[in-house]
Amino acid sequence: MENYFNYEMKDGTYMHLEFADHSITEEDLRKYREFEESLEEFYGAPVQTMVICSADVKSIKTELRDGNSIYQIRTISMGEQDGDQILRELEKRKKKGKKIGEKRLTSLVMTPLMAGETSKEQRFCRVLDLIHSEEVEIREETRLRMESTIYVLAKKLLDQDAFERVKEKIDLAFLEEKLNVSQG
Repeated sequence: MENYFNYEMKDGTYMHLEFADHSITEEDLRKYREFEESLEEFYGAPVQTMVICSADVKSIKTELRDGNSIYQIRTISMGEQDGDQILRELEKRKKKGKKIGEKRLTSLVMTPLMAGETSKEQRFCRVLDLIHSEEVEIREETRLRMESTIYVLAKKLLDQDAFERVKEKIDLAFLEEKLNVSQG
């Protein structure tokens, strides 16, 4: 269960995150419910599913009724935010040589899910460029977590060719970092 986005909450329950790039259907809800049940058995605690929906999601079904049983998920729609605008602001700051701290990067990883004029692939690549720039001041652990999230989202949301290009960019960044460490 460690390869999923599962988070223990303060009250001992768990939050399971899913990402959707298509309308949420009754079939999706059944899948979420089944997975939630297996997580509850694994953790021995209640689990709630939260689905983060990309700007492409037009129809969001949040409730499944089976007889007397009602299953519900929570959703967050990223379609109301402009990912390109967030990226432009951070890129402008970078261009001016200003430092970019972790607080400013909070929504960065989610920009490919947001609305925007550029493609998801382009936004994934811009995010990677930013998190590897000198102006960004984040802990290595945070950078690796962001890269892992980008990888998982790109794998889920892009076609195979676009995913391979993003993956190559991640691999190159990793290689450059290792070369710099060994030379430094």
